[in-house]
Amino acid sequence: MIYLNYAALGAVRLSSDGLGPVDSIAHPLKAGRYHGTVWLNDEIEGTFILNIEAEGDGDQVDIDLASIGKVGKAILKQGPPVFSGGCLKDAPVYAMFHCEEERTGYRVLLAKVGEDKSEFDSKALSKGDYYILTPLKPGSWKITTSAGKEGSLIVEEAKPTAKARASQHGATIVTDGKTIKPARTKIVSGDGVVFEITGKKVAIEVALAQSGRPSGQIRPKVRIPGRIKRP
Repeated sequence: MIYLNYAALGAVRLSSDGLGPVDSIAHPLKAGRYHGTVWLNDEIEGTFILNIEAEGDGDQVDIDLASIGKVGKAILKQGPPVFSGGCLKDAPVYAMFHCEEERTGYRVLLAKVGEDKSEFDSKALSKGDYYILTPLKPGSWKITTSAGKEGSLIVEEAKPTAKARASQHGATIVTDGKTIKPARTKIVSGDGVVFEITGKKVAIEVALAQSGRPSGQIRPKVRIPGRIKRP
């Protein structure tokens, strides 16, 4: 049976401050023990522990925020779920936060265990973070940063031929919140778009301004700088 994610097909507004089924965030981490809190809109969904060892294979740690919410009351009896990873030499490990359900509005905060101050908030991205999304609806999309800078993303309808699909590739957009480079980007429906964050406390919204017919795949693989992979 083929499962269609209607929330993904119908998405017309994507935002880094509220993750859903077609976007995710990659955040670099050094060795340490972290406590994570998952929010859905204005309510806490659950918590988790993230252990990053000083030595490891450097592979990213995939964390499905929706699955943490499913744990629910079991956390009170069994404790929060634990995720683990390890740094490769001096390179950081990336935690990939994503959502495998149709709901949108997920937020995650990370703090070192024993410390009150959060060192990462998905609503305020900083240098080294990546915001990754897959817009499916062809048309003109408007990019807006939390600093008010605007750009455009043109999504063309995917062609059904094998040759056309093989030639599809994603795009990388660099932003510090005050600038967007390039200011105008063109992709094919189903391609991935990677926003490389180079500033502080950056949030990104990508909203459909003029639509066409939806096409393409849901959550395809996309080439991202470094060792980051799509879940």
